[in-house]
Amino acid sequence: MEDDGEFNEVNEKEPSDLFFEYFNLEFWEELSIQTNLYSVQQRAHKSVKTTAHELMKLAGLFIAMGTLKYPQVRMYWSRELGLPYFFNTMTRDRFSELRNYLQFADNSTPREDSDKLWKIRLFIDCVRNKYITLPRPEHISIDEQMIPFSGRCQFRQYVPSKPNSLELKNFILTSTEGLVLYFKLY
Repeated sequence: MEDDGEFNEVNEKEPSDLFFEYFNLEFWEELSIQTNLYSVQQRAHKSVKTTAHELMKLAGLFIAMGTLKYPQVRMYWSRELGLPYFFNTMTRDRFSELRNYLQFADNSTPREDSDKLWKIRLFIDCVRNKYITLPRPEHISIDEQMIPFSGRCQFRQYVPSKPNSLELKNFILTSTEGLVLYFKLY
């Protein structure tokens, strides 16, 4: 079997290295600043005093939770289930506190009314900045993608022919291998 040089180059990297190519240290530092600011605004001048490193741990817990999918959050910290990753990473109460105050933008600063994604602009910009650096193959595809979403959002689209008819519409540019090269929410 022949080796594909480009694939092996990417394959040699650890998954965490690839993750941090999208979400670098500056992202985590800004996220900690915004989270601490929001907690002060909400808790009568009492900060959660989080750090970039602690928020990286929180993200790791979110990823693990998305993989295991227990019905209740407290089950991840259950000693009976034997998941030391969770209770060795942070306490359940600290997890809940950080989750409640996690914030990507300052709510008190003036913003453009035309930017409906201003609350998560920090996240979107990090991902898009990485997409811009990816090599563009000769053959690409532009398609729409429906993102299941049950929360409140002004720009959900009703598409009756889809399995989940009320979703977010996303236009994506992809390589023939399925790698997303760019996206734009409709």
